[in-house]
Amino acid sequence: MTKINQCLIFLLILFSACTAGKRNTEIQTVFTYGNSTENSIKSADSIDNHPTYQVFFNIEQKTECISIDIESVYLQKSFPIQKIPKKTFFIVEKEIILAHKSLKNSTKYIPLGRNFNNEWEIYSPVKICSIKNDPLSQLDNSRYRIRLTTFEKLPVYYVITINSDRKITIPTETNIPPAK
Repeated sequence: MTKINQCLIFLLILFSACTAGKRNTEIQTVFTYGNSTENSIKSADSIDNHPTYQVFFNIEQKTECISIDIESVYLQKSFPIQKIPKKTFFIVEKEIILAHKSLKNSTKYIPLGRNFNNEWEIYSPVKICSIKNDPLSQLDNSRYRIRLTTFEKLPVYYVITINSDRKITIPTETNIPPAK
């Protein structure tokens, strides 16, 4: 190999290494929240006529996508104690406050995603992304609600996992801030 070819190969490797460092990769952060249905707030809305429990969260800044997953277990109280996994069905909604002269401020929820289809097949995690030119789907610093159910009357323990490139805050049920 001639010295010119060696120099060209060296420069090619050098430039490819320099451009590889300039990739724009988003840092994903995992936020988790755990509770039991005994200590959670019941929602006025249901899923297939079954009670749901609600958890609110806020996104600190506008983002393109988030993903959400929920795992639930029933703790058998008899000895030996066993954790029995439960299927959890959930819907993620964005809170919208409508102000109208004839109405006092009215809060509505716009569905953004759910982890089940019409045949009740579960898929998880759920990835929710903003849709260009659709202001209702924008993932901004609004308040969001997750409604979940296991279709069980027994209390279950659940863990919500949210992946995002922005900070997520999940207020405690006893101290839910008013919506913006």
